[in-house]
Amino acid sequence: MNARTFALLGAILFTTAASAVTPPPMPKHRVDYSNFFVVRVNPLGLQNVFDIGYRYRLYESDEPLWRTGQVGTSFTLTPTPGVIKLGPQVELEPIGVFRFTARWEWVQWFGILDHMQSYANADTAAYGDSGVKAGGDAETNYAGSGWQATLVGEFKARIKDVVVRNRTTAIYSDMDLRAGDRVWYDATFDLLTPASGWTLLNEADLLYFLLEDRLIVGARHTLMTPFLDDDALSTGSSDDLKDYPIQRVGPLVAWHVYDDPGQKLSRVTLILLVQWHLVHPFRTGQDTHQGIPYVGLGCNLTGDLWRVP
Repeated sequence: MNARTFALLGAILFTTAASAVTPPPMPKHRVDYSNFFVVRVNPLGLQNVFDIGYRYRLYESDEPLWRTGQVGTSFTLTPTPGVIKLGPQVELEPIGVFRFTARWEWVQWFGILDHMQSYANADTAAYGDSGVKAGGDAETNYAGSGWQATLVGEFKARIKDVVVRNRTTAIYSDMDLRAGDRVWYDATFDLLTPASGWTLLNEADLLYFLLEDRLIVGARHTLMTPFLDDDALSTGSSDDLKDYPIQRVGPLVAWHVYDDPGQKLSRVTLILLVQWHLVHPFRTGQDTHQGIPYVGLGCNLTGDLWRVP
């Protein structure tokens, strides 16, 4: 899964415009952190996302639309059993309903746990669970490296206890693949990805806040699509790619089990996401039964290490 976007749901829920709970004043300067640990199934995965960074308040206001205006820079580290990602990012939130993020990450796959896997073209890419396992058994997986640049635009708004949120992510990958291969399986996103090219991810949430905003229930629709050029395709690929974009939908629950804003440990959030694949080349009956859901369970910790009012 993309654990980062999953984690940020818990991190930003209390900063949604027009929150029913009055938050404390935003400091002028702040160094904060977040750490999110998540486990998933279908596909199986384990990931930890750690961010630490500095934020500067753009303007002082008690109005919900303006009080979270800020700009920041941070360093992010994402280790998993099979891959590590690290690099800088910058964020701009000019108004409470919109946030923009730009991130660059170095990526290193260790060549274990059946990853990473790359293919000559889309037709030869068997990246369902059984295909990845078969590739690992045949020792076609290998250690690979490269980088990814990510641009994120997020819109969120609230009317009473109802929140709508849409997050669009564009990822450019540049990976050093095995000679002759043009595509690779990005297990983070469960998606076939070009050696050098763009991938688009969109997550749309409809949420309802309960218990003074401590409990959030709702639903998420996820859409992902790679942009594969002619070099990544062969004769039959245009028909095979009818299964793009990948789509999932299902319920989401988040619970703030602890909340004390401004402290070194300010919030602990548990998040559960259950989605069924609507469209997928391997998870709608081709390799895995469509009735088996994608499930992600995570815990997000956030806090402030330094604050200047």
